[in-house]
Amino acid sequence: MTQPFIKEIVAPDISHIVTEDDTPVDNFQSAKQQRLLIEPLYASWSQTLPFITDANVGLFYALK
Repeated sequence: MTQPFIKEIVAPDISHIVTEDDTPVDNFQSAKQQRLLIEPLYASWSQTLPFITDANVGLFYALK
């Protein structure tokens, strides 16, 4: 019996990226304003292509 091929998953090294800077988060009003900025994009998007939008977030992207 042969062993199945197992691909090792290697996580990228992100130790040089600042993910937290110990500054206070925004207030509730700021969070509401950010939602008001992105809501029209979702409401008016008529394309069938997927998309994502948000405000004041960090996004890490990787192929596969």
